[in-house]
Amino acid sequence: TDGDLTPVTGTASGTFTDGTDLPAPTVAGGFVSTTGWPTTLDTSASYYIDLRVPTVGRDLTGFTLDYNSSTDNGPTTLDLYYSTNGTDFTSLDSESLQRDSAFHNLSSFDITATELDNSANLTFRLYAYGPTTTSAGTLQLDNITFTGDCVFSPLSVLINEVAWSG
Repeated sequence: TDGDLTPVTGTASGTFTDGTDLPAPTVAGGFVSTTGWPTTLDTSASYYIDLRVPTVGRDLTGFTLDYNSSTDNGPTTLDLYYSTNGTDFTSLDSESLQRDSAFHNLSSFDITATELDNSANLTFRLYAYGPTTTSAGTLQLDNITFTGDCVFSPLSVLINEVAWSG
């Protein structure tokens, strides 16, 4: 898919991909900028952003991002879907967006469902919609962060390594 970006942090990595109906995102000023959002939610079209976040060995506890939805024409709603196989997506949560010239923090998504934990193929899909003009509006994303707990203790991994090496 066009627009693949692979951000890496100090502790993990993931993949950011946009749907084929959106123009390729741009990266400038430290944030990702996307345009072309529809006026209504249409999950059958490719107006979305995928965030592939493998969670093998982890239990997710949080998801935050900073956003800017351009004044007047930016999306008003952001829906969060998930898939554990990369194909079948399930609605998880929906949040209203403020439209102005400032960045806002969004940390209210509930991602504590147990099916999100310990998944090699976990993908989150963001659908933004609600601009006043069809296929318009800019949505900028920054500081996309997933937090979680390690489910395997280092001691149990060490014991397994010793058992296998003998």
